[in-house]
Amino acid sequence: MLSELKWVFVIGLFAVLGTVVAALTPPHLNSSFHPRMVIDSVKGQITLDDLDFTSEPGELHSFAELGRFFDRQEQIIRIVSQDSVRLQSGGQEVNLQPRPKQIKDIPVLFWIQIVVGVAVFCIAGWVWSLRHRDLAGTFFFLAGFSVLVAALPSAIYTSRELALPKNLFVILGSLNAVGGGLFGAAIVPLFLVHPLRVSYWKSIAMAQALISAVWVSLYVFRIAWANVNLCIVVQMIFMCLVIAYQLWISRKNHHGRAALTWLGMSMIFGGGAFVVFNTIPVLLKIRPLNQGYSFVFLLFIFLGIAAGLTQFRFFKWARWVFYFCFYTFSIVAFSLLYSGFILVFRLNTWPAVVLALFLILILYMPLRDSLWQSLSRDD
Repeated sequence: MLSELKWVFVIGLFAVLGTVVAALTPPHLNSSFHPRMVIDSVKGQITLDDLDFTSEPGELHSFAELGRFFDRQEQIIRIVSQDSVRLQSGGQEVNLQPRPKQIKDIPVLFWIQIVVGVAVFCIAGWVWSLRHRDLAGTFFFLAGFSVLVAALPSAIYTSRELALPKNLFVILGSLNAVGGGLFGAAIVPLFLVHPLRVSYWKSIAMAQALISAVWVSLYVFRIAWANVNLCIVVQMIFMCLVIAYQLWISRKNHHGRAALTWLGMSMIFGGGAFVVFNTIPVLLKIRPLNQGYSFVFLLFIFLGIAAGLTQFRFFKWARWVFYFCFYTFSIVAFSLLYSGFILVFRLNTWPAVVLALFLILILYMPLRDSLWQSLSRDD
């Protein structure tokens, strides 16, 4: 156990150190930027536009647009990496003296993703050290590693001050896509073998992993239809089907079904929140929640799955977890209703708040006890 944890610690430590070094690569400008601002130096001049403020490459809807984004990032970083830079906006001009970036200059968004990525990886490594001879523990570890691979590159480019070198950005975006594909390729087989092994699980897992690998590879090489966000949505749907099938075949196995309820709720709620707030908005071409904050949902997934795999006091505190998940999604439902009333029906703030709370109280909250009683009776 200690030897496995030692390697988990070493891998995590070197990954974080490499990520911090990469984050310190661009100069620190100590200024705010907005579209239509002109940046000028001895290396040229560029007028910023909305494309330059795209948080992450997955938000762009064509590879032509993605290529233009990377080219502009390279042009911007070349211009601002000089001893003196001029900013022009609204008829005013400001002179900047870029300096090497220091640790204190790195924003909080960067550290949020670092903490989530390392925490998920350590949780997965701990479970694997306990169950390294078990397939479920191995798949769980691979899923945790995939989150580390996806979160650390995202931490660099979603928290950038303005721009990154093109080659670095391309590598980081590709690693993030690989991490997303590996997550689906690992988490689906986990539910194929736990709590019961599904018939032909090896063939299903290999086919799903092969499809994910090909899809992500095509995305990395910029094949037009190979959208990695669509791949994630498809994997999520397939995983839900696998969980539903596991519930059916384990209907007479009360212990296995109890553990699966924990795992399934964690995965569907946490993964579903990530897909709803980050992946689906990108596919629908609307502004998503910043990917950096979306990674927090994955931490809840891995906490729940770790508890289910280790069967850690499940029956004693399952009710508390149920209520935690229920109230969490009460907040999510309230936020969606509140936003809908403001954006669709053009209500003012307080009427939207009152109406959203009213609907939550009369429609959503009464489901709590009946749903818990149903789950308890089944288990």
